[in-house]
Amino acid sequence: MNKINILAVVAGVAITMSGCAKTEPVQTVEWFKTHETERKETLKKCEDNPGELQATPNCINANEARQKLIWSSRKGIVPKPIKF
Repeated sequence: MNKINILAVVAGVAITMSGCAKTEPVQTVEWFKTHETERKETLKKCEDNPGELQATPNCINANEARQKLIWSSRKGIVPKPIKF
C-alpha cells in the first residue's frame, strides 16, 4: 500500500508540473504584421534558439509576417540578378 501512495503522489506532482510550463499566446500572421516591436522581439528569440523555438507557432507566424511585409514592400517584384 505504501508504494501505491508514493506512486500516486509522484504521478500527481508530475502532472501538475507539466501544466506549469509558461506558454505564450499564439499570435496570427496579421497580428505580427501590425505589431513591429513584438515581431522583432519574437524573431530575435527564435534566431537565438532555433533548435528549440523555430518550429513554434509564434516563430513561424512572425517569420511569415516578415516575409509578407518584405514582398508587399517590393510589390511582388523580384530584383534582377546582377551580372558580372
